[in-house]
Amino acid sequence: PPPPPPPPPPPRVYQLKRLAALMLKSRYLMLGIVALVFGASLLTFNLTNEYLALNRETPLTELPSFQSMLNRTGIRTYDDSDHWLDHMGGLKRFLRRQLYRIGAMSIPYYLPGYENEVPPEQGIYGYDRRLIVLGGVVFIASLAGLLFTRQKMLMATLILFGVVWGVIMANQIMIHLFESLFLIGIPLALFSVCIDKLFRRRLIPVVALAATVVFVVSAQQVSHVGHDAEQAEYQAELFEDFEAVRQIAKDEIIYMNIKDADLWQLSGAVRFLPHFFLAGNIVLFWYQQDLRHLADLVLESKLRSENGLLTPHNKHVFMYDRELHDAAVQKIYDDALSSGPVISSQFNVYMNRNNIFYIKEQCETADIEARFLLHIFPVNRNDLPEERRQFAFDNLDFDFDHHGDMAGQKCAAQIELPEYEIASIRTGQYITGEGVLWSERYEIQQARQ
Repeated sequence: PPPPPPPPPPPRVYQLKRLAALMLKSRYLMLGIVALVFGASLLTFNLTNEYLALNRETPLTELPSFQSMLNRTGIRTYDDSDHWLDHMGGLKRFLRRQLYRIGAMSIPYYLPGYENEVPPEQGIYGYDRRLIVLGGVVFIASLAGLLFTRQKMLMATLILFGVVWGVIMANQIMIHLFESLFLIGIPLALFSVCIDKLFRRRLIPVVALAATVVFVVSAQQVSHVGHDAEQAEYQAELFEDFEAVRQIAKDEIIYMNIKDADLWQLSGAVRFLPHFFLAGNIVLFWYQQDLRHLADLVLESKLRSENGLLTPHNKHVFMYDRELHDAAVQKIYDDALSSGPVISSQFNVYMNRNNIFYIKEQCETADIEARFLLHIFPVNRNDLPEERRQFAFDNLDFDFDHHGDMAGQKCAAQIELPEYEIASIRTGQYITGEGVLWSERYEIQQARQ
């Protein structure tokens, strides 16, 4: 007799339910779902806290964490470039840097660094060509290793997680070395497959122990790179400074006027101290100047002045009361603006009684890094100190940090002038060894006539 007809296919709803049941049995899928829910919960909690702390007036898209997400994912670049790849030198450079990092992290004890590690003839953009090639080989070999392992899902997760993360966090992974840590799954997957195929099962604990020893020793070496006695003392002082800051900053809104580059220079390997010691506060970063007026406190990496200073004994980072600090800057403005500028250049220069003022409305840190030139020419040369008479002018050159204040985008400096009668002044800015950036002369005697 003919075979019976095949049974009808199960209803589509039943198929979907069965597929969902099989997926939910996957440990990796469940772990991924838990991680996504947990991460989304943390982000929602953080955004809600920021919204409430900023008096419920700031739109969601203007919240610090939301702006940070735009920057990190490359949706918005830090310097307003058309695309983050343009800012970083193009796709080829991005890929070469990632291959370099994969190659570097595949070698025990190797410390991956940034550009200028090798001479130009030996590298690409300063990266060792051998490590770029090694990174490419390791990546291809790890993909090929999927064909020879029984733990295909686990190995694929290790490999692809770093790749997916690199796409999502493209801007961040390009400029921050520590973000490339997520690529570590690529060499791990390759090594795991090699161990599984080359070593007998009973030797795997020995291999695991050896790998742990290598990791611990390597970590110890990294921790001690460049840590001499002077560096240790410096970092101890930083801890004391931030401890003093933490005693003041409790449930406050803090504007941290310290750029990432300044943080790196400020604290080297412990540049994350501000994030640790300021936990529990709402922190606004230097690029969020439009929100600065909402802050209660301002954190500076330089001693701007004594006005509103809350940490007088600190040596490297300084906490200010924003209202008192800004009021002092505004007072300089008010004193200066009682008359028109005598010089209009990179800074507007005002003179009022025995003081000279330097004012700039849209000011950036780069504007105040150069030293200020201030030469005073008296009516009577004999009024000068004896050692200056041969030059015919008094030299009052100064650094902005010692005589000025910066509040948001406003810069203001005030210098007390000598009491003798002044014929003219010459002022501007210069960089030692590079020359004068700008220079103007004002004839006081002619202006009075």
